[in-house]
Amino acid sequence: MVLLAVEKQAFQKHSKKMHPELAIFDPEDVGQFIRQNLPDGDHHSDFQDHGLWRTLNYEIIHHIDQSHEHPVIIPMTLVSQDYYIEIIERLRNGGTKVRVYALLASKETIHSRLLERGDPLNSWAFHQTDRCLDFFKDDKDGIQLDSERMNVNEIAQLILEDINTCDQ
Repeated sequence: MVLLAVEKQAFQKHSKKMHPELAIFDPEDVGQFIRQNLPDGDHHSDFQDHGLWRTLNYEIIHHIDQSHEHPVIIPMTLVSQDYYIEIIERLRNGGTKVRVYALLASKETIHSRLLERGDPLNSWAFHQTDRCLDFFKDDKDGIQLDSERMNVNEIAQLILEDINTCDQ
């Protein structure tokens, strides 16, 4: 089973402490690899716009699912329906169990959290806020969790309980 957690680095760290058997795969690492190793003319401002990023992430997630018996936490915010289909639906069609959890917050809270983690006001992450909020406004097929009303312990516990329920 693969768990797709949308954003929330604090969640992945806390969950790993609670359940050390969980694997964590961060798709941003693939984006950084592409950015560092491909010629400058082959870069995109958003990793997700690079077909190679989507292909590699699908392949890596699929491989982890086939070789690891425990859930995998994947902090990834997909905000393109086409890319969502290309990665998530393809995984599901191939037999991978995917649970999507969208950790939601207001624009103000998101900006405050970005500042707390050291992102400058004019950073790429700040510029993506509206796009992400618009995408998650509609209830896709995921479970939406209000991260303003729950702390990281409560979110981790709720998701981990849900995973255990799904595995039975």
